[in-house]
Amino acid sequence: MKLNKTLYHLLIVLSGILLIAFGLYAAGNLYYTDARMYEENWDISLPKNLKQQYHVSSIGALGDGLCYTIYELKDRNTPFLAGASTPENASMQSEVTKILNSDSLKTDKRKYPDFSHSCEWKFLSRNGGNDKLYIIYDSKSSLVYFIQSTQ
Repeated sequence: MKLNKTLYHLLIVLSGILLIAFGLYAAGNLYYTDARMYEENWDISLPKNLKQQYHVSSIGALGDGLCYTIYELKDRNTPFLAGASTPENASMQSEVTKILNSDSLKTDKRKYPDFSHSCEWKFLSRNGGNDKLYIIYDSKSSLVYFIQSTQ
């Protein structure tokens, strides 16, 4: 009888620990979305109506690495795209392709931006240019691409 009571208490404590751990994990995933990561790391404000279409990351424990995310964006009129340039930029296209081709990122080639479309480009950097964020908006497909490289 005493053994049953001890097992019962142990089961309750373990269940409680598991529920708390699951709750913290779920809360963290709800709060720390990929969009929020871009907002906090790059001090930009993203619209709430972004719908994530694809994401791949090789970000390490220290925050360094590569990250690629594609969102669907129906309305172009959003502040984070202010200042984006429209002329084709071969140098930026080359840098983006180099990042996406990286072995550590393992990006599906079918998910690359379609550079034959007319795109708007925006480039942000910090830490003396070591951390880079390329934002590409393709109005034909209504997709916005975030390509991040941090060191």
